[in-house]
Amino acid sequence: MAYIQSPTYGEIEIGGWVKMTSRLPQIFMLQELVHRNASVVFLAAENTPEISMEVFEVKEIGKNLNQVRVRLKNKNGLPTMTTDSYKNKLFTPDMLKSNRCKSCCRRKNQRFQVKQSKLQGR
Repeated sequence: MAYIQSPTYGEIEIGGWVKMTSRLPQIFMLQELVHRNASVVFLAAENTPEISMEVFEVKEIGKNLNQVRVRLKNKNGLPTMTTDSYKNKLFTPDMLKSNRCKSCCRRKNQRFQVKQSKLQGR
């Protein structure tokens, strides 16, 4: 680093960054950093929601109209939407799409809105 005298500002430091003082690691540590970051990405990808639907009750309530109760199961750890997001209406609610459910629906591509129910015992 060098210093010069400015008539307006007084003593000024001239120079740039000292090599390798930013957030980048040393070259020999770069492989470890990339490996850790990739591991976190893979872990998050493995835990993204994987939803399955089980139909457990079908009740006919009118002509060509059925009331269907289903159980949705998330096989992985991360939720599709948090309770706070649902309460504060931060995102649109989850939508469930059925491609001709053989046990209850006769039409193709029916859409259902998933209503969040209160969890018992929590």
